[in-house]
Amino acid sequence: MKQPADFRIGSVLKRTGLVFARNFFALAGIAGIAVLPGLIVPARDGYAPIHLGLPAWAAISVYVTSILLGQSIMCFVAFQRMRGRPISLSEGIKAALRRALLLVGTTLFILMTIGILQSRSESYVAGVVAGVIFLSIWVMALPVCVIEGLGPLRSFGRSWVLTKGHRGKMLILVLLAFAALVGLLETMRFVVRAILSFGPSGLIGPIARIDQLTWTALWTVFFAILLSVSYHELRAAKEGDRLVEVFE
Repeated sequence: MKQPADFRIGSVLKRTGLVFARNFFALAGIAGIAVLPGLIVPARDGYAPIHLGLPAWAAISVYVTSILLGQSIMCFVAFQRMRGRPISLSEGIKAALRRALLLVGTTLFILMTIGILQSRSESYVAGVVAGVIFLSIWVMALPVCVIEGLGPLRSFGRSWVLTKGHRGKMLILVLLAFAALVGLLETMRFVVRAILSFGPSGLIGPIARIDQLTWTALWTVFFAILLSVSYHELRAAKEGDRLVEVFE
């Protein structure tokens, strides 16, 4: 039996880049479809490229659910392909739909927990920091739920076990991922507005939103792969060659 491997940030990022490059077109297509509901989400000023008459909370719920399903499909497909299994996109979609309710329950639990932490914190920043720390512990619940088919509570328990001893590294990976998202979106928003400042003002909103969703889609591909790779590496670090026993 193989000895457990070490969980290294560099190894996770390197493998994430390789899987991203090898499966980019297939996964980017899934992410592109997943972010489309973002067109119905109103901005702070109430602007939305597509108006369906939905209240803001309903539009955001549709968008989050769509992203969630996209992430689940990409996690499943990326993990299977990392293990050399030529799974098709249709199989990934079927697997995600079978486990959609479990996935939604898991994510809602995460969001509710972070929301409670923020509401009980005297400082908003302190609440965010606490939320990020807990996210680094529980973030593996997403791939666990999708790949192993466990329910929300068991997924969180499994994530707790997998991240134990490596939570500092998981925190760094989560922070790097979200820093990349914020930096990317802010940079592209600035570039788009600078370019369109010389054109009709009516084009700024639609083009900025499309640009934002495009880069969000690319980031969701990266994050889904990062989760799958982290899960793979954590299982290898904890259980060695027993990783092959994940699937029935």
